[in-house]
Amino acid sequence: MLVLALAGCRPVSEEPAAEAKQPPGDKPAAETDESLSGGWSRTELLQGHANSVASLAFSPDGSLLASGSQDSTLRLWSTTDWTEVARMEGFKGSISSLAFSPDGRYLATGSLGCTAQIWNVQSHERVALIETGRAVYAVDYSPDGAYVAAVTSGPGEEGLVNLYSSPSGELVREIVADLKYVFGAGFHPTEKLIAVAGYSGELWLYDYPDGRLVSQTEGHENGAYRVAFSASGKLATSGGDGEAVVWEVPGWGVERVFKGHRYRPHALAFTPDSALLGVASLEKWVRIWDVETGEISAVLEGDSAEALYLAFSPDGLMLATGGRDHAIRIFSRSTAEENGASSP
Repeated sequence: MLVLALAGCRPVSEEPAAEAKQPPGDKPAAETDESLSGGWSRTELLQGHANSVASLAFSPDGSLLASGSQDSTLRLWSTTDWTEVARMEGFKGSISSLAFSPDGRYLATGSLGCTAQIWNVQSHERVALIETGRAVYAVDYSPDGAYVAAVTSGPGEEGLVNLYSSPSGELVREIVADLKYVFGAGFHPTEKLIAVAGYSGELWLYDYPDGRLVSQTEGHENGAYRVAFSASGKLATSGGDGEAVVWEVPGWGVERVFKGHRYRPHALAFTPDSALLGVASLEKWVRIWDVETGEISAVLEGDSAEALYLAFSPDGLMLATGGRDHAIRIFSRSTAEENGASSP
């Protein structure tokens, strides 16, 4: 197992808060559209974590759900019977982000305890331990599985996006993206581009592996936090302004602005068909938006207190949510056939 180390780790327990938790002038959406099922129903409640569930990811074949927690454990759940099939321990700090390799063989993790790791999914063994020296806020796999991106930041330090080869964990490129914190990064599904969100509110596109800046824009007030690409190449971002925005890239044309979240959107995820965008915004409600119409499609209780993360299954028929109450909720979406409707 390769171990790469950078000195001076300053672990954190939470990411820095936005300047304003309540977006100015927004009416809390939960007052107007609570509990809109949109064809979704909760089918499972997974318990076992001893602290908040901070990250979730389905395997590419849909057979596994990975969950990372502030209890410093990584767990794998079978989606067949929802039993826990593996538990990996020994992490430092909260596991802030998870990403499966496209072939499902490896799982990358990032933790606020200043490490990124790569795990063999079948053997449950760690194959690379990367000591970043800074909190890791997000990880993502490139579409070809060759690279893992790790977003790292620390107090008074530049926000970095480091590219590592997979599965070796060797550093390939260091991209300085912000003079303060960087919170989110994600790979474009078909182009050699990586999107980055920073505390300044700016959004950047870099090519990889060279790390050349392609374009940038002023994206959000009170900081930009998360990014998520759809399979069709649209980019969703979230900010301290309480908005989730869908962009056309690399030109940064705004296609949709989703407002009305009670707090800043903390997690974003598209359904595999790019039709829906799920948003968890540090409250118990998770909102699912119709990207084409801009209308709310569903409002689900993703946590009894604060939903921190969400993930859609590869077939788009399941949604996993997790948050402060330590549990994972599984929602299933009814199909047209199950509703007795005929296909168009």
